[in-house]
Amino acid sequence: MPFSLAAVQIWEPGADPEAGLTGVPVSSGTLYIDDIIATVGFENEEVVLDDFEGEELRWEPILTTAVSTESVSFTTSGARNGSNAIDFSFGGQTAEGLRGFYPTAAPGP
Repeated sequence: MPFSLAAVQIWEPGADPEAGLTGVPVSSGTLYIDDIIATVGFENEEVVLDDFEGEELRWEPILTTAVSTESVSFTTSGARNGSNAIDFSFGGQTAEGLRGFYPTAAPGP
């Protein structure tokens, strides 16, 4: 595949850059994602980078603090196409407002 995804990151303003056990709390929540698509070329061709329909989860959370509680798992909630989506859940601590997940070569837990 000529295209790949290095990571998915979200950012929340107001986070403490020294986050950790004493970091400033920010929002916790869950993000459901299905069908990550890139639009490429002059014809605006849609290329599916991941549809989350495989049998093995190949995504891991980016751990940003000592108390990170982020997780990535398959879910049927939020599935737009097919039967699966992913559930990215994140807690109330983050370093510099960043959270996210990245693809791994081996399946996650």
